[in-house]
Amino acid sequence: KRLKFDSSDEMMCSMADPYLPLLTHCVRYSNDNQALVLALKCLGVLLRMDLPSVIKTAKQLGPSILDHLTTSNAAASTQSDIVQGCFKSLTLLITHHKFAAASSNRKPSSEASGENKISEKFQHDGALPLAEEQMQALLNFLHSAVIESDHHNATFGLVKAISSKRFMSAEFYDLMDIILKLSVQSQKSAIRLLSSQIFLQYLMDYPMGKQRIDRHLQQIVLNIKYEYEEGRLSAIDLLTSVIQKFPFPVLESNSQLFFLPLVLQMVNDDCKSCKEAVANCISVLIKRLSTDTAQNLFDYVKRWSQSSGIDSIPMQKAAAQLFGIFVVTRPDYIKRGSNLADLMALTVKAINKHVPFDDDSEWELLYFNLVCVEKVNKEFPSLVGGNYDLWGAQIKLL
Repeated sequence: KRLKFDSSDEMMCSMADPYLPLLTHCVRYSNDNQALVLALKCLGVLLRMDLPSVIKTAKQLGPSILDHLTTSNAAASTQSDIVQGCFKSLTLLITHHKFAAASSNRKPSSEASGENKISEKFQHDGALPLAEEQMQALLNFLHSAVIESDHHNATFGLVKAISSKRFMSAEFYDLMDIILKLSVQSQKSAIRLLSSQIFLQYLMDYPMGKQRIDRHLQQIVLNIKYEYEEGRLSAIDLLTSVIQKFPFPVLESNSQLFFLPLVLQMVNDDCKSCKEAVANCISVLIKRLSTDTAQNLFDYVKRWSQSSGIDSIPMQKAAAQLFGIFVVTRPDYIKRGSNLADLMALTVKAINKHVPFDDDSEWELLYFNLVCVEKVNKEFPSLVGGNYDLWGAQIKLL
């Protein structure tokens, strides 16, 4: 087990190559589960090497492994050694460098024109060890395997391998919907993380029409309101990654889709870590936006700061926090035009409303405004130092 093969050693490869057809024969015809497990483990070593017979044997090995997954009694549970061995072997086959990249064999998708029907077909031509129908059967098996598997590394490794080949079918898109749910709903942090990584890669790399992208983004945004804290944090992290990596034009067109729900979640979430994660997500969003789009969002914040009535307190608190986020993340933007003067005037006005401070129920609103002043003082000390109304209000509060 501790011996490491040098895959670049030609002599080693020539000596190991004859064993590949033998092990393939064992996988195809053996009825003994223990022999099958051992054969799959050996294949896990050999398939990492650049063996000449990989292409020839893969056309027999791939379908045989799939048969074990779909028909063997031992494959009824995704926890079995056979299923995990099958997943690992298929992963190595699919990602083997001798198979051509799938991206070079794809036809233009009609979905890019806004159609809902998936008409993009994967052209194999040696790109995968399984035919299209077999790939669809494998994906159907994975639908339940990703949910039930306790040994998730092999299962999700296979999903990542298929995703790396950009295989497209209705079954694959359905699998990605399940992966997105698992990124929030799984009770295991490792599965939530793997699911988020896979879905993000799919979202960035796969060709899809506007309708599908919009549906995915809406679901990601909806997930930040998930009932359990761990799931919300996972959803917020995924959304933050999407904002960081999405192409600029797509981010600009969806800025309000992201911004408004994030603000509401920052106001309503009872969990401190979730609030901090949401605030960070908003910071990432504001930092990437153009000046014009940032101005539109800043105008929203100014209106929320000036709202009145008891029901407006949550939005006033959100506005105070958002002012601070704007100051820290976009100081270059804030000092443009009258933005900084407007921000300071609204903040000082909000602080003066609490002088004298005799209503403990609104302490958070005062606190957030004072924190905002602290951030302004750090970025623009000369502006705060000469504001006598602000200093007078703070002395009275003391």
